[in-house]
Amino acid sequence: MTGKVGAKHSSPWQDRVRISPTSHRIRRRIHRGIGNVIFLPDTNAISVFLKGHDEQLNGLMTKHWEQIRLSTIVIAEREYGIIRHKSGRKYQDRFKAMVELLPQVDFTREDSTQYAILRTTLERIGRSIGPMDTLIAAQALRIGATVVTHNVGEFKRVPKLKVIDWQTASV
Repeated sequence: MTGKVGAKHSSPWQDRVRISPTSHRIRRRIHRGIGNVIFLPDTNAISVFLKGHDEQLNGLMTKHWEQIRLSTIVIAEREYGIIRHKSGRKYQDRFKAMVELLPQVDFTREDSTQYAILRTTLERIGRSIGPMDTLIAAQALRIGATVVTHNVGEFKRVPKLKVIDWQTASV
């Protein structure tokens, strides 16, 4: 992975992506979970990162790259956005590279149960969140991940969910 490290609105892989012979070894190490914190960005965080509009978010995503996982729910939402909005080629290439490089968290049967419990609980107390966010929260709870989002108010409604905002306030 090469690129303009430290360049404005850039991450090491965003300008140009190369898969080196060591990439498979790195991917295996990442998949095993080096470090004890896992970050699971929501759809908005991924979108802002791919656009490169937030230096703080870009810096933190780059710094914690090996601890980041992509939810297949987020991948589906980004795929939909790319098709619906006919995103530019550069954005599509960045998204494709990110999906190839980061470990993915598949939606499991256990997530389905966690989702049902979570959704029912939040509805009963009158604090529901969006359906896709509920799915992402269910995954994060299962794997013990911290959700990276600018939508802290919504995700904070989920009991026991760890949430962090890496974006600057103005974005």
